[in-house]
Amino acid sequence: MTAEKGMLFQSSSYLGANGLWASVVVLAYNIMMAFKQKLNIKRLTARTVRWILSIPAKIVRHANRLTLSLSADKKTFKRILKWRAKCLT
Repeated sequence: MTAEKGMLFQSSSYLGANGLWASVVVLAYNIMMAFKQKLNIKRLTARTVRWILSIPAKIVRHANRLTLSLSADKKTFKRILKWRAKCLT
């Protein structure tokens, strides 16, 4: 790992905390690479991933079915549906 991946910085003098920090960095990197491969986004940044993951939503149970209720405008919703279709193929 290099400094770009956040591994150069040790967050604490405690081994357990540094291990957790390393796990979080690796998880974030893996999420970014998964989005990049599945969604075919040419220039993927951490900002893009934060935007994708920060779309307000809640899980609703109604009539014994779980539904994800999104709070997004029409343009964002269409983009999410397009990305979902790519991920499911």
